[in-house]
Amino acid sequence: NPRRALALAERAVALTRRRAYLCLQVLGTALERTGQPQAAIAALREALALPEAVHSWTTEDRLVALLRDHAPPEEVENVLLERVGRIRALRGDREPIAGKTLRSLALHYERQGRLDEAEERFVEAAAQFRKTKPGSDWEVGRVKSELGGLQTARGAYARAEPLLVEGYEAVTGDVRTNKAVVAKARE
Repeated sequence: NPRRALALAERAVALTRRRAYLCLQVLGTALERTGQPQAAIAALREALALPEAVHSWTTEDRLVALLRDHAPPEEVENVLLERVGRIRALRGDREPIAGKTLRSLALHYERQGRLDEAEERFVEAAAQFRKTKPGSDWEVGRVKSELGGLQTARGAYARAEPLLVEGYEAVTGDVRTNKAVVAKARE
């Protein structure tokens, strides 16, 4: 019941004086589900501005999806660039969440046809993940697969092949990988 959820979320946000990350996150979701995308974007931005949100990739992902549908591409880019800077400022350069944000930025650039920038960000995302995860981790593998797919689209087959193979091996070799990621790596 999205309307009931919205009423409860609004009350929780008011009671916590807009300082509780989870309450703002739920408010954003409820606003989205009641057909209020701009208000949802505002609530999710507010949630991500709180220090405890530095660990929340799901809120970032939801916000980016909403922005993709309801804002100009520059706004998506600005949010992601700001978020990477904020994560690194609060958590240092070894925070794996920064790798997720860099991957989102790479995918955004790829959708925009900005392939050189997409490649740079995929490489940066893989490097970010490798600071805290082994090369066999599914997230490293996913980024390698995506970078390999980009290289294939550019006709750089010799560069693409090792990335695709390494990415596929990491994605399929990690028991934490979900089926959608494995299916995408097989493409």
